[in-house]
Amino acid sequence: MSSFEELVRECDRLWLNCRCTRLRLTPVKKQVQKENRRKAVELKADWETFLQHAADNLEDAGWKTEMDRRVLALLRSESVLNFAVLKPAVQEEFLSITKQFVRDAMCFDTALELDDIMQAMRNVWIILLLECMLERKLCYHKAIFAYSMLYPYTDNFLDDPAIDRQRKKVFNSWLSERLKGEQRPMDADLYRQVDALVSMIEDTFPRQQFPDVYDALLRIQEGQILSVQQDSRLCEEEIRRISIYKGGASVLADGYLMDGDLSEKEAFFCIAYGFLLQVADDIQDMEEDRILCQHTLASMLHGKRQRLRLAQRLHTYLHEVLFYHYPAKASTMQSFVEKNCRFLLIGSIAKQLHLFPKPFAYRMRRSLPLGLDAVTTLMNESSAMLQSEQIHAVIQAYVQAL
Repeated sequence: MSSFEELVRECDRLWLNCRCTRLRLTPVKKQVQKENRRKAVELKADWETFLQHAADNLEDAGWKTEMDRRVLALLRSESVLNFAVLKPAVQEEFLSITKQFVRDAMCFDTALELDDIMQAMRNVWIILLLECMLERKLCYHKAIFAYSMLYPYTDNFLDDPAIDRQRKKVFNSWLSERLKGEQRPMDADLYRQVDALVSMIEDTFPRQQFPDVYDALLRIQEGQILSVQQDSRLCEEEIRRISIYKGGASVLADGYLMDGDLSEKEAFFCIAYGFLLQVADDIQDMEEDRILCQHTLASMLHGKRQRLRLAQRLHTYLHEVLFYHYPAKASTMQSFVEKNCRFLLIGSIAKQLHLFPKPFAYRMRRSLPLGLDAVTTLMNESSAMLQSEQIHAVIQAYVQAL
């Protein structure tokens, strides 16, 4: 089995060998965009009516059952991410595991905010999709719960500008030692909660029997520490290595936490796929990262054509990873994942179109299923609706009834 560093270097070589290929952007007729907008507005209005009814009848159990039905129907009917290719039993299992995770999270910490639960739940979904991709039985256990819950606790602390650098340094040092198996009790809620979560992973995967699980977890921690160094002093090669390290380690840990074991081909796929997701995130966040002087493969670029070439290379890399380094036999999951990744890439670019060449931005706008202005309006209106006190009460009532 190749070491993590060797797999990172192999991923780097794969990236460098990818040419910049023109993104496939099939034009969508304006009439079709208008029709799609009409359907989206109708769907939004339908959900608003349903949620208003729920808000007026919080004690009624009927709307909670209807919520489950609606979510499943949405998964089976939407055509953008193509969730319909997943078997109905898998879709139902996704929903069942999601509800179980929320129950577990609320039992673990009654003070958790809904946003924190959603942040952790995204990682659970990534692991479930990875199980589908790698042809594993769909499963959920307390190590998956614990690892996913580490994200809101550690991220919220490390990203809080009100907490000084020295306290963050002490926490990072303690967490690194804890992931190595060192037991060093600290008298603070954050430390006790994180310690309890790591203990859950240890209960599921004993250290001596599953050393790769803990090596992957340590790599994530090392990647977090390395990412602090991403400034203008680093060259592109160094920034690229940090990006592969950080993104790759995260999905590698997801892979090992399925059942504790991965083949070399599966481990490389996890690292390569993780880097893909990392670069897409970097493109989406490049303007914010530039303001914060956080240098990534996207934010370090100064020209519009350079940014376009990065997106084009990622487009080629996506195809290489999913069709030449996919560790399982060819299946509908490949096209499902490719469609999702392409949607992620296009969505990341669409949010930053003013940073790309005008001819490309024009092609991108014409290829979207809805006009960009319509998408922005719908997202802003939906966000405002979901942040209202009434809807928050509905979501809380639904979660508490799980």
